[in-house]
Amino acid sequence: MSPTIPGIQTAPPPPAPIGDPAGKPATFSGGPGEGGGIGPGNGPGIGPGKDPGVGPGRGGGSGGERAGLPAGSGTGNPPFIYANNANSFPGYRTWSWLRKERAIVTPEARENKVIGTVVLRADFNDDGTITNIEVAMPVDYMNEAAVESLRRCTFRPATLNGIPITVRKVLIRIDVHY
Repeated sequence: MSPTIPGIQTAPPPPAPIGDPAGKPATFSGGPGEGGGIGPGNGPGIGPGKDPGVGPGRGGGSGGERAGLPAGSGTGNPPFIYANNANSFPGYRTWSWLRKERAIVTPEARENKVIGTVVLRADFNDDGTITNIEVAMPVDYMNEAAVESLRRCTFRPATLNGIPITVRKVLIRIDVHY
């Protein structure tokens, strides 16, 4: 017995426009604005703004000018940014190590001749603390030692327009060798 049941053969439906029906006539329309964005703005952003970003702002933020908050004046920073898109914010300066601690090789790792790289994911806060540490890529017998070494590290926080900011989900590599 055939597992499929043949249906009535019909022609495919005619092609329909894709995108915003109120947008400019084109193959893919994101709205009535210019620059490939979604909405009435004139840039690659979303909404009535200019440049990349969301809302009425400009310069890649989510509101007012630069990196403002929704409906903001553009002078404030968002409460945090994610590491994977941090460089897209104008005025962003990355965090830097002040003291980086090595992981202490555990007796179990030494006994089993373990080498490798533990990859951790953590939040680097605007007050200089490291929180929400989680193991993204484990190495047998060395995960806890890698987490402890990251907790002992110190860093200079990232800044956005000169103001310290929290960067979430930063990937950190801790090499394990003896």
